[in-house]
Amino acid sequence: MGNGAIGNRVGVGGIDTNQFVRAADGALMATDVYLPDGLPAPAIVTRTPYGRSALLANGIGWARNGFVYIAQDVRGLYGSEGIWIPYHNERSDGRALVEWVGEQSWCDGNVILAGASYGSFTAWAAALAAPDLVRTVISEVPAAGMRQANFEPSGVLRLAEYVGWWIEHADGRTSRNGLSAQMLRSRPDLLATFQWPRSASIYGRGCPIGGAR
Repeated sequence: MGNGAIGNRVGVGGIDTNQFVRAADGALMATDVYLPDGLPAPAIVTRTPYGRSALLANGIGWARNGFVYIAQDVRGLYGSEGIWIPYHNERSDGRALVEWVGEQSWCDGNVILAGASYGSFTAWAAALAAPDLVRTVISEVPAAGMRQANFEPSGVLRLAEYVGWWIEHADGRTSRNGLSAQMLRSRPDLLATFQWPRSASIYGRGCPIGGAR
C-alpha cells in the first residue's frame, strides 16, 4: 500500500512514489500514486511531459478529497524509459496505464483522465484508446497537436512560441524552463535569421511539425 509515514505528514492516506508501470512494448513508465484515507476510491490519472513531481500539489489535493491520484512521466522523459516523440505513443502508453489502474485494489472501477496543455492531449489519447475503461476526461487548455497548437487559424506559424516550447521541453529528458529566453537575450536576431528546416543544427533534434498517434 502507500507510504503511510509520508502520507500522514501531508494529510493523505499514503504516497507510493517511483513505481514503474509496463507499457505494451515493455518500456517502464515512472509513476507516482497518491492514496486517500478511504479505499477503494475513484482514480484520477495524469500523464505529463513536465515531470510528475511537479504534480505533487495536485496529488495531495485529490487524495485529501477522497480520490486516488496517479501521475506518470510520459515515455522518454524524466523517469520513464524509451524515446519521447511528441504526440506519438500516447494512445498505447495511456491505455497501458489505464488498464493497470483499473486492476489495482485501491481503484473502485472509476478511472478519470485529467490534464492541462500537453497533459490534456495525453488524457484524450488514452480515452480514445480505452473508451470502455474511462469514466470521463477533465481537460484544460488542450494542446491537440503540433499543428493545432502552434498555427494561427490563418495558417501562420507562431514561430517563437513553437521553437521556445521545443527547446525547453522536447529536446532533452527534462525541461529547461527559461532556456529560450536566455538564448534570445544572447542572440536577439535568432528568430529573424531562423532558416527552416535548419532547426536541427540550431536546436538539437530539430522541430518537426506532425500529427498525433
